[in-house]
Amino acid sequence: MRQIFRVREGQRYAKIHGRPGFKSGWEVRSIVAEIKSLPHAHLVNLDDPQDIRTISCNTIADRQYIKLIGQSQQSGV
Repeated sequence: MRQIFRVREGQRYAKIHGRPGFKSGWEVRSIVAEIKSLPHAHLVNLDDPQDIRTISCNTIADRQYIKLIGQSQQSGV
């Protein structure tokens, strides 16, 4: 049985080999959970704060695409 991980603001992620588009570390800045929609996370590139991506929390939690590397010290999470 797969372990389910919870995606939270302040978590930091890195790409898993073979996945294009994740060249550096990324931080979850916010979670968007709309009615009738799966929650999504806004990820900010740590090397280029202008580069922001929105990805399904299910994709992040699955751990097949990106891996958890830590949490921001300023997030308070």
